[in-house]
Amino acid sequence: MRLYSITLKILLLILIPFSAFSIVGGKVIEDDRVIRFQTSKMVMYEGKDYSGMILKEGSKGTANVISSNKILTSAHAVEKFYLNKFNKFSIFINGKEQIINRSEIKIRIPDEYFKSNGLKCQFDYAVVEFNTDFFSRSFNLASDFFKNEEVSLYGYGVHKFLKFYEKSFWLPLLGDQFYFWKMEDKNLRVGSNFPVLSEDLTCESSSFFIESTKNNESALDAYAALGSSGGAVTQSDQIVGLICRIKTPDGASKKVFNEITLITNQKILDFINLNN
Repeated sequence: MRLYSITLKILLLILIPFSAFSIVGGKVIEDDRVIRFQTSKMVMYEGKDYSGMILKEGSKGTANVISSNKILTSAHAVEKFYLNKFNKFSIFINGKEQIINRSEIKIRIPDEYFKSNGLKCQFDYAVVEFNTDFFSRSFNLASDFFKNEEVSLYGYGVHKFLKFYEKSFWLPLLGDQFYFWKMEDKNLRVGSNFPVLSEDLTCESSSFFIESTKNNESALDAYAALGSSGGAVTQSDQIVGLICRIKTPDGASKKVFNEITLITNQKILDFINLNN
């Protein structure tokens, strides 16, 4: 049994070498205010980049333009580059990769994120500033949040959760069924959902949740999955939050919960505006 478990983990590492999130049930759109980016280890030999030829560690994410040279995203999506564990930062504009030199980037992450060991969504945000003005359009940041109203979620990458098997003799440790992510495309997707209501949820809260099911393919009940951490969560086309993480009990569970970092909290708005 241990051998099967180890083999499965190796297969998953090969199939999914990157982390972060995207939109299941979303529809493909174009919006130049939302960009795809990637940080990774660049492997150089005799002046050539061989990173794409080996299984390398890296992180893909979604970021949101907030000025001509600044983007807002999740801290965990840029953390390793910030800490010099990754050495390559790429953004994709009109499908073309732009590799940014470290000397041309400033990343600001709140101190509380590191004090919490990156475990709390309430501190999972970062502002990335470039020396070059790459962007012509940007989002506005919302100063209020309406918990009874629908939110839109933006993200790149994976947008389907496929069933791997049902009741397998060969993989009995996984339970009656097991799901895995299917790597799909590099399109931007947007879907919508409603916050999970609670009495104490206000614009000053630190985060909120949305709920869906893994095999959902409805753009009206979408959720974030593998491929786009940091994607915008909006109301009335203004950013109210950032996609932080997916929470699901185990591989066999059909329910999926997303935790969303709520940026209408005044402390977070002050941090972003100070760096904007």
